[in-house]
Amino acid sequence: MLDDDLSLDIFRLLTTRPAGILSDIDGTLSRIVADPGLAVVDPEIKEVLRFLAGEIDVVGVVTGRSVHDAARMLELDDVVYQGNHGMERLEGGRLTVAPEALRSMSAIAAVLDAARSQVSEPAIFIENKGVTGSIHYRGVANPIVVRDEILAVVTPLAAAADLNVSLGRMVIEIRPPVTLNKGTALREIVEERGLRSLIFLGDDVTDIDAMRALSELREVGTIDGLSIGVLDSESPPEIVKFADALVYDVDGVRRLLTKLAERFRDHEMTQSGSSG
Repeated sequence: MLDDDLSLDIFRLLTTRPAGILSDIDGTLSRIVADPGLAVVDPEIKEVLRFLAGEIDVVGVVTGRSVHDAARMLELDDVVYQGNHGMERLEGGRLTVAPEALRSMSAIAAVLDAARSQVSEPAIFIENKGVTGSIHYRGVANPIVVRDEILAVVTPLAAAADLNVSLGRMVIEIRPPVTLNKGTALREIVEERGLRSLIFLGDDVTDIDAMRALSELREVGTIDGLSIGVLDSESPPEIVKFADALVYDVDGVRRLLTKLAERFRDHEMTQSGSSG
């Protein structure tokens, strides 16, 4: 679908209020880099989201990053931050963390320490995010070999501590044994805000939970919505299956959101002209 057509479909959809836009960050609003601490949100996307937050009822991010890290990257106050795959939430300066996730923090730290001491690859990046942990191996010369080496260390330790291990784009995630994910985070926002329309943007396997949740809510008539898959050369094939529409990489997201913002501005001018 062309960006112009898709932006028009989204604009029309979001006229059903209350309306929301939710998005992943890495690979969607910011480019994937070897060191996640060096990733930056596209400046134009940031400004467009600032504008859209004043036009619709909810703009939010649903990310695997911690909420404080997400807030550092976006620097937007009028945004709902759902971090650590829905286990944390930051809104209006108030942080809440799922109590059931807090119990696994020490076990997650121990697994990450074991990976740090037992995997002899200096290019991996180990990230303790409190209620979850990530081991990034994008910067290594032989990613498949290193991935298997990391898994050989962390999988039995995680199993013994009742932790979950999952794979993303050149990353291994260590999570507590809870049912929270990006899908439950999306459902929470829809229910709390009584949303009637919503778009979600994402690029990775963990975003499929949100895409699936949106589809289920749409099927039962709770909401009208679209999932936008963000593709690049590393995209998991499942994204194509679960997304309702596709754009290509962060540039495609920027163009789409910019055109959407233009449609809101044009609509305001039209309304202002007709009322005058």
